[in-house]
Amino acid sequence: MRLEDIKGIGKKTAWNLRQYGIWNVQDLINYIPKKYENFEIKNFNELKHNDDVTLIAEIISFNVFQQSKTHLIKLVVKNDIFRINVLVFNREYLNKFLKVDQKLLIKGKYNLYKNEINASYISTNLNKKTLSPLYNLPDISNYIISKAIFHVFLQNDILIVDLIPQEILTKKQLLNKKDALYLAHFPKSEADIKRANETFKYEEAIQLHTTILLNSPMKVSKDPLNYDLDFVKKVILALPFELTADQKNVVNDIFRDFKRNYRVQRLIQGDVGSGKTVVALLGAIGAISAGKQAVIMAPTEILAQQHFLNFSNLLPDIKIELLTSKSKNKSEIKNKLKSGEIQLLIGTHSVASKDIYYHDLGLQIIDEQHKFGVEIRNELFLKGLNANTIYLTATPIPRTMAKLLFNNLEISTIRSKPHQQLVKTIYLEDDDLSVIENQITKTINQKEQVFVVVPAIQSQLKINIEEAEKWLTSKFNTPLFVVHGKKDSQENERNITQFVNTPGAILLSTTMIEVGMDVKNATLMIILGAENFGLAQLHQLRGRIGRNNLESICYLVSEKQDFERLELLTRINDGFLLSKYDLKTRGPGEFLGLKQSGTFKTTFLDFEQDYDLMLDAKNEAIKILKDPNYKTNPQNYILLKKIKENNML
Repeated sequence: MRLEDIKGIGKKTAWNLRQYGIWNVQDLINYIPKKYENFEIKNFNELKHNDDVTLIAEIISFNVFQQSKTHLIKLVVKNDIFRINVLVFNREYLNKFLKVDQKLLIKGKYNLYKNEINASYISTNLNKKTLSPLYNLPDISNYIISKAIFHVFLQNDILIVDLIPQEILTKKQLLNKKDALYLAHFPKSEADIKRANETFKYEEAIQLHTTILLNSPMKVSKDPLNYDLDFVKKVILALPFELTADQKNVVNDIFRDFKRNYRVQRLIQGDVGSGKTVVALLGAIGAISAGKQAVIMAPTEILAQQHFLNFSNLLPDIKIELLTSKSKNKSEIKNKLKSGEIQLLIGTHSVASKDIYYHDLGLQIIDEQHKFGVEIRNELFLKGLNANTIYLTATPIPRTMAKLLFNNLEISTIRSKPHQQLVKTIYLEDDDLSVIENQITKTINQKEQVFVVVPAIQSQLKINIEEAEKWLTSKFNTPLFVVHGKKDSQENERNITQFVNTPGAILLSTTMIEVGMDVKNATLMIILGAENFGLAQLHQLRGRIGRNNLESICYLVSEKQDFERLELLTRINDGFLLSKYDLKTRGPGEFLGLKQSGTFKTTFLDFEQDYDLMLDAKNEAIKILKDPNYKTNPQNYILLKKIKENNML
């Protein structure tokens, strides 16, 4: 059935619906109301000051006032034995309909001290539904949408299938999908909405947990690793800094993992600048001391190159090699890797290529794990059947979420940071860039470096690389280096190297510098179009500065009114806390590292409030997958099909 085939929907309405992603009847009935307007008649005796109230009352008298552009109707109405004053603003059309003794349905906010209602809704229709769905679709009335959906259900010729297996629906006393959708669109009480939402929440939860379990690592037997503790201690003592208490604890976690008789996969999470990488590097030293190889897979060539340079300086006696898609000596690297001559390989996704063979891999380290899809991580996992795996992430995962979402995965957390200058963060609207221009001038005069980040290379956005480059070259007579994804990687590396070695320079970039840039002399970060970035991403970008004892400032520049969200960054420097806000608004995709960040965005689930429900759904998902015939069980068909369609497998 097409949208145009539904009674009450013409070509114009169908066109408007498609602008909001509603292309067919299935999309329409699955478009759940954003909220509901409650017209439940309340007992007037129980009202408190500023309560929302709905009542049916009879007009005793009314007066009309017009002052400047404000139109006001003052009503005196009676409800049983009570008299109440009602204010109705800017509804001039009511002048034609109102009359004494007429009954009205009135909704508004009650002022106890004035015995007065400021009306938000007024109608002569006294048979209004107790709960009216609000779909929040501009240009399309709630009435038209509600009526169209009612006709779809009335005709009863559309297939609505259950994603939750029938056995679980029955056991948990959940509604089937069709009944849940009907109650969501046509509730008679708050209890109806709650029942429908319980089904929707469980549906999301079981889909999420089944996906995670299908992609979870299995425990694989291996021999314990006999590392050389004296050699590892010697490396630690040679470090130009002392490890924090958290770093020491996580290093101990890694080395305890080496002693286990099965492959261990460990997630190490820590805020920007907490020192995750050096901890993972010490794990690599442990593996190498046992005669094994180690590999570090980084999401960008910039980060891989930086790891290679830093680790080569720290570990001059270890045979380290860099492998990316641009490496010219690939054949030589492959041969040395296969023979065991290379002890530590650092690179991008190239280190997991099918034509790469390791001699005896003991540890795999995946940096910024959520930047890689499931497939590439699995490719690397298969390279070392006796190797442990460490995942690093600077996108901290709230504890309750970590407990729920990770199966057979150990988790370590680095909360404390080595001394790092706190970055002062300031929110600005972009109608006046003079403040930023003055700060850039001050910074480059002090021979300190400046980052300028934009959301796009070329786009319809007001701010992109081209526009920003014009602005910067017209205002500042200082070296400007530009890097972005469309440039050749060698040119990007050359520009970054020149920027690092040029005091007072500016680097203009997209978010490709989000990870891996460690410029000690950089003290100013300008993020243009900040409304286009998530909080965690902005926090990562901010972490590129403040890596010295100099005052560092980050400006968040927005062309939209995005104050409430961006203001969080001006007062919160804790990535764990910021991640909670991102989780609520962006879903768990970024944390899980599913094929695409945000592929699975929860609409109904709240990861804190619905903890018990999610834990129950996880247990049911485990039971489903324990059945050796789960793939051929008809009850699981829709669930597995949906997961596959969303590219989660």
